Amino acid sequence: MVETPVTGWDQTSAVCTGSEGAETPTAIDLSPGETVTCTFTNTIQRGTIIVDKVTDPAGSLQSFDFVATYGNFSLADGDAPNNSGPLLPTSESSTYSVVETAVPGWDLTSATCSDGSAPDAIDLAPGETVTCTFTNTIQNGGIRVDKVTVPSGSDQSFDFTLTGTGVDQSFSLTDAAPAYDSGVLLPTSENGTYNVSETLPDGWQATSAICSDGSDATAVDLAPGETVTCTFTNTQDPIINLAKVVNGPATLEADGTYTVVYTITATNTGGPGTYNLVDAFSPGDG
Repeated sequence: MVETPVTGWDQTSAVCTGSEGAETPTAIDLSPGETVTCTFTNTIQRGTIIVDKVTDPAGSLQSFDFVATYGNFSLADGDAPNNSGPLLPTSESSTYSVVETAVPGWDLTSATCSDGSAPDAIDLAPGETVTCTFTNTIQNGGIRVDKVTVPSGSDQSFDFTLTGTGVDQSFSLTDAAPAYDSGVLLPTSENGTYNVSETLPDGWQATSAICSDGSDATAVDLAPGETVTCTFTNTQDPIINLAKVVNGPATLEADGTYTVVYTITATNTGGPGTYNLVDAFSPGDG
């Protein structure tokens, strides 16, 4: 007596017994009046689910949590894929589900399984190994740089650099120019901080450099999906112009001295400040 193999099932044992003892299923010695009972035991082949994590950028240390029918786990890009261990096939159990918990700042780009199953409804065949790959892409950020001058509206141009790992941007701004846009930048968690620096032209002072997220402009901490605006304010040095006009001829006083009346006009076309004006009279100088 021979059992025809069934795909996905292993014959664990085949035992025959009769009144005269054990028999071999393929060679049963049946005596007159004897009843021989043969028992064939089959075990279904278990399957396995492998879950792999891929990130963009590659090699991120960010950990992602998973909720699976067979148990929860966490994975980062550099970790070995999670192995479910032996699982009953769907035909003897039900479909299996693997769901990734969302992480702020990361988008789930794709989740695919090698047999075409949806990750939340994996149809596991006997003896099958299904590999499900979850790919996540970090949300890029950006840095904007704005220029403010005192006095407002100056046409003075200021040179800047924005640097970081793999980033080296140079640009110039005036007060009236639109804010500079860095374009997409990897967050600090994946690429380190960014440095925005300004070269001061002659005749100007650095008043302030303030970034919208509280970062120092020399170490901007860019979160996933964040846009940080750094505003650089510069104050122009004072530019004082003096005009002195004599108001008529000198007047001879009784004591023999002369009185001269004149008007001094001071005009500042530069930055604000407090100034002390002293007029020293020098005879013969006018």
